[in-house]
Amino acid sequence: MQFPVLLFISSVSAVVGMVSVLVTKPVISYCYQAITLHCNVSLSDGKDREFQVTHLSWIKNSNETICSESKTEMKGSSHCQYMPNKQLVLTIANPKLADIGCYICKLRSSQGHASADTNVTLECPQKIVQINEDGKNTVTCKVESCAGGDVTGCRRPVLP
Repeated sequence: MQFPVLLFISSVSAVVGMVSVLVTKPVISYCYQAITLHCNVSLSDGKDREFQVTHLSWIKNSNETICSESKTEMKGSSHCQYMPNKQLVLTIANPKLADIGCYICKLRSSQGHASADTNVTLECPQKIVQINEDGKNTVTCKVESCAGGDVTGCRRPVLP
């Protein structure tokens, strides 16, 4: 049986100059289904003129650079794709609980700088993989999470 993983993404942006970045809006994902975050670059005034991106990156939790326009190789189950002066796409192939957090897209360009952040939260249901009754009105169950969380034990009294 497949259980859904809800992926909530919210976004906040800041702009200085004539450029802006837009990041992915909320999506719903399922266990082990890839997550894709888009960071789109544009001029704030909507005019179609040339500008030069000097730096574009995805940063997790304000301090861990996941990838940038010059560094797109895979990092764990994550990889990036850069389209010059347009977009940086971060894909997390097999999302896990460690992937939860704030992702910031940072841009520096010849027309100014901007950033936008999005918060990734997985709600991963658990499934019971083993149930044991000890004969003393107690049932012990073993539970595992589809997002790679720790296996958890729980004890519940059996109601008469």
